[in-house]
Amino acid sequence: MKKWDEDIISLNLMVSLTVLFIIGLKDDLVALSATTKSIAQILAITFLVYDNNLLIESLGGFLGVTQLNYWVYLFFVYFSVFFIINSFNLIDGIDGLASSVGITIFTFFAVIFYFLEQNYYFFLCMVIVGTLLAFLTYNLSENKKIFMGDTGSMIIGFLIAVLALKILSYQKEIGSIGVLPENLPIIITSIISIPILDTIRVFIIRTVNKKSFFIADRNHVHHIFIDRGFTHKKTTLFIVIINMIITLIIYLLSMRFNSFILLLFFVLLSMVFYLAIFYLLKKNESNDLKKNANFLNRVADSILSVFL
Repeated sequence: MKKWDEDIISLNLMVSLTVLFIIGLKDDLVALSATTKSIAQILAITFLVYDNNLLIESLGGFLGVTQLNYWVYLFFVYFSVFFIINSFNLIDGIDGLASSVGITIFTFFAVIFYFLEQNYYFFLCMVIVGTLLAFLTYNLSENKKIFMGDTGSMIIGFLIAVLALKILSYQKEIGSIGVLPENLPIIITSIISIPILDTIRVFIIRTVNKKSFFIADRNHVHHIFIDRGFTHKKTTLFIVIINMIITLIIYLLSMRFNSFILLLFFVLLSMVFYLAIFYLLKKNESNDLKKNANFLNRVADSILSVFL
């Protein structure tokens, strides 16, 4: 892959991943404070930003924004990567979910890089997909189970963030796959919408309830499924399907509408899916809601029987 690394990003990427691996492993063995992990994540981001490996000069007209000031770019990169790392870490709450969502995200990224003829990033995505598929087999195993831990979730979250920003830097080339440059940020957001939307929702709930964001609770979307009686596999299946549907709808709409209208569609679509989930799965024991949950369970059984 080295011959395709035109950006010469490999060395910086390896250094950043090493920092995250060390701090993640330490946290899995001996719990570290949120401050310590945050410092390590910022350090990992700095190794990539230092050589302008994630340089984004324009948003292609997204919401009327064209050129990015360098300091705005720095804030945007640090905030985006930091947020995505921790968002992905938060969805690693049940067996199979983080790896399945990761597989979905990197597969979409691989398709984009393939059509952009970016071989290095395409093969990097495929290597990650293969790794996650192998991990998923054991993560879902009954007697040979392994877990991702903070080490794995931080590394995967970091790679998602880096590759998302890399795609965002191809504003001029993205038109070759039928996407308006101004819509690229929304398409990328839709691809990684599950961790992003879930984190924002939980943050709002904890803020309203005046609870610390660093204290775990059961307000994540996967907990809602589990508390309603769904297995880890069925919960993962539904969340991945939702991720794929949102992404495909936004991609199709991006060919016809500008970024203002597309962003409105994305917000409304996200609200519809979350409201539907809460209606079908809220902790109410009425007969109608039991029937809805039973129906979803039967649908999940039918789909899983095809693959398992």
